[in-house]
Amino acid sequence: MKLYALFAVVLTGTLSLHTHPAVADQSIATQTVASDRLTRHDQADQQLQDQRELYQKALKALKKGPGPEFQRLKKQLKDYPLYPYLEYADIAVRIRRLPKKEVEQFLADNDGTRVADRLRVRWLDEMKRRHRGSDFIHYYHSSLADTEYQCYYHYARYRTGDEQQQQAALDDAMKLWMVGESQPKECDKLFELLQDNNRIDTAAAWKRFSLALSNREYSLAKYLQRFITEQPYKQQANNAVAATNNFGKIGKYQEFNDKSPETLAILEHFLLRLAYQDGRTAMKYWGHYHQTHPFSVKSQNRITTGLVKALYRQNDLKAADEYLLSSLDLVDPDLIEWRIRQSLQTNNWQTALTWIEHLPSEYRQENRWRYWHARLSEHLNGTDPAIIYAELAQQRSYYGFLASEHLGGHYAMEHKPIAPGEEDIQAIAAMPGIQMARELHYHGETLNARREWFDATRNFSEKQWIAAAVLTHRWEWINQSIMSMVQASYWNDIQIRFPLTYLEEMQKHTQPLKMDTHLLLALARQESALAEDAVSPAGARGLMQLMPATAKQTARRHNITYSGVSDLLLAEKNIELGARYYKELLDTFDNNRILATAAYNAGPHRVQQWLKESGKQLSYDTWIETIPFRETRNYVQNVLAFSAIYAHLLGNNTRILSNQEKQMLL
Repeated sequence: MKLYALFAVVLTGTLSLHTHPAVADQSIATQTVASDRLTRHDQADQQLQDQRELYQKALKALKKGPGPEFQRLKKQLKDYPLYPYLEYADIAVRIRRLPKKEVEQFLADNDGTRVADRLRVRWLDEMKRRHRGSDFIHYYHSSLADTEYQCYYHYARYRTGDEQQQQAALDDAMKLWMVGESQPKECDKLFELLQDNNRIDTAAAWKRFSLALSNREYSLAKYLQRFITEQPYKQQANNAVAATNNFGKIGKYQEFNDKSPETLAILEHFLLRLAYQDGRTAMKYWGHYHQTHPFSVKSQNRITTGLVKALYRQNDLKAADEYLLSSLDLVDPDLIEWRIRQSLQTNNWQTALTWIEHLPSEYRQENRWRYWHARLSEHLNGTDPAIIYAELAQQRSYYGFLASEHLGGHYAMEHKPIAPGEEDIQAIAAMPGIQMARELHYHGETLNARREWFDATRNFSEKQWIAAAVLTHRWEWINQSIMSMVQASYWNDIQIRFPLTYLEEMQKHTQPLKMDTHLLLALARQESALAEDAVSPAGARGLMQLMPATAKQTARRHNITYSGVSDLLLAEKNIELGARYYKELLDTFDNNRILATAAYNAGPHRVQQWLKESGKQLSYDTWIETIPFRETRNYVQNVLAFSAIYAHLLGNNTRILSNQEKQMLL
């Protein structure tokens, strides 16, 4: 058995005996084969554990330098999946000694892998530092997306190439220059070459000027004016810059009568900016330009949407609705959905029902709008919603659970376990990239583990994703098993999708607070998909996605030991702080799970503001449906639904909302 196959055996954990009742009297030969399989499994398991220990020792030795001890340990790990990472680390610490042959060999041996890309970047940095343009060109790869590297590459091509290569370098440089934002300073020398070679003419500058204006990069647009020297573009640029200080200047139609794509983009930008200030005037100007200029369908959609929303914000409801009704063929259904929510928010249920009926049929058939059509029709017309509710209640979803609440029945908890073939699971486990990801995850290198996983699964089929979900579930790489189910679009294995990971830790911190454990599980499942190392773009960290400031304040209020941001990546500490903070929110909002959950996502001050705006006149489902932030709206719906699923898995029948929560006006 080859070593990678041995790893597959260990990592899937599947070499066990399955005795069929009809074959009770097995032959000695069969028993011998089974015994051999178990022996191989034990050997592979021990070999893997030994290599994991050696890997840690090698990393520790490397901290003292790539000396004899490190080299001795590395040599013993040539068959370990993470051997390339040791090679990379070895070369990286010696990068300034220019180990060219080793770099060449490593890149060749590991071509197309994430670790090869890492070394390539380190090597390119060294080539750049030493101003070795020819070597930079040699090692550069088109997969490197960083603008800084692209600019240096094309600059080096120009400086070292013949005339044909120079022209090609300038062509590629123009693509980097032609964007609606400022590029890194590392591109300055390359862009100077464009000027020196007369590549930045009026036409090119006018095009980039339009991109900059559309991107609200007004300073860049003003800088570009110096390159726009020919008429009529020079005057058009002057007119556009003047309009940045007074959007109403687009009402001087003769100054914007050009119909080029650049002028169309500029007009769209200023119409939307003006609409935000004065919807009526913007609509008047749009009425003119809509007739005289060939705007694309997408552009018309964006402008119409902006005008309707602006008019509504400015309380010009009649004009907004009339214009929307006259433009239904131009707008996305998302705008009609937005209008429905505005009606619900003011308890104008008849208008909401009317707008639901204006939705395209495929939208009306979505669970959301089937629920609301039934709900509104019952309230307004006395129509019996039981049939619709009964159909919705068969589904394991937020709206299915709401329908069950109206009917007073049990929640549907459909569970259909996935059952991929064992050979499919082992095929995934045998892939080198998957093995690297697994070992990186084992050693706590979660970011690199995810990167390797992403690369290895880039072209997976649905069948492979299902096998991957089972495999990672066995490994207890829970976040990855959840995400694999998403990739497979398989929703009905609730044991894999909603694992009871960290249950003991959560019970430890919820029970003293008299808080439902299934609710905290639902929060963690929604916040991080149970990834204890998750870090959001905003800086929230860990299972419960706590912001550092919130964690620090919560720890101080409750005398919880807290050493700093790094503590938030420790599962139990994160759970302890998250449980305490959520309990604070429940106390703040009279134990209302809707409001506390919304506050956990958007902040308590925003929830207080939304309650003020609603005047506490909305039913619970209306308030949730009209939460202004789409993210928070989906968040609350998911957490409530997930809490019902987790309650079911924990063996209780807790409803998503109490009678008190359903009766409270928000």
